Amino acid sequence: MILAHPTFDRMRSINEGKIEVLVVENKNMFSKYIAEINSQIQGNEGHFKLYKNNEELPLSFVDLIINPFDINPNCKSVLSTVYSKLKTILLDENHYQSTNVILQSVENYMSECAEYLDSYLMISEGSNSSSLVKLVDPKFILSKDSLLECICDYLRIVKQYTQTELFIFVNLKTFLNREDLRLLYDFLFMNKIPVLLLENCIHEPIECETLCIIDSDLCEIGNY
Repeated sequence: MILAHPTFDRMRSINEGKIEVLVVENKNMFSKYIAEINSQIQGNEGHFKLYKNNEELPLSFVDLIINPFDINPNCKSVLSTVYSKLKTILLDENHYQSTNVILQSVENYMSECAEYLDSYLMISEGSNSSSLVKLVDPKFILSKDSLLECICDYLRIVKQYTQTELFIFVNLKTFLNREDLRLLYDFLFMNKIPVLLLENCIHEPIECETLCIIDSDLCEIGNY
């Protein structure tokens, strides 16, 4: 996968088995990159380009994570997919009969309760699998044991239930130590989840990282 921008001397390659770390020491440019990526994710025009297998992808396929303590997998795109998959299961050959029995039971019970209000109050008989899914209101819960586990849960869920092709973390190395970063990298490699780390200062590199620096004078120091 390739991430390109007119200000880059070279396109940034996000490859399996490697973690691409882009350090932007110039604070104005660092902020500009983050704002531009975020704007393009929202569907606005911008200069970042994302390519996979020589095909350009919209930046809406990127998940920009600025605050790892405030990640929430229960976004509209995730839950829409979950709802759709649940409805398919409810109506498959193994669950269809049980689903109808439950829906009929709910309708009968609600009709019975409605009679306490007014005998003319009618309960809709149009209950379906969608009604049942909305009734239980499914949500994902992230691990509270550690920030690392929370991040891994989030990445797994979003990767599985959305079209996200690239996760970009901002200053993640500020929050995770070297041991946790290594564990995170192992998780990413095992699950084939592409990640770019966008940092504003240099931290001690880890073996599997590819490091590129854009210094305070906007000079790009190549991969090492």
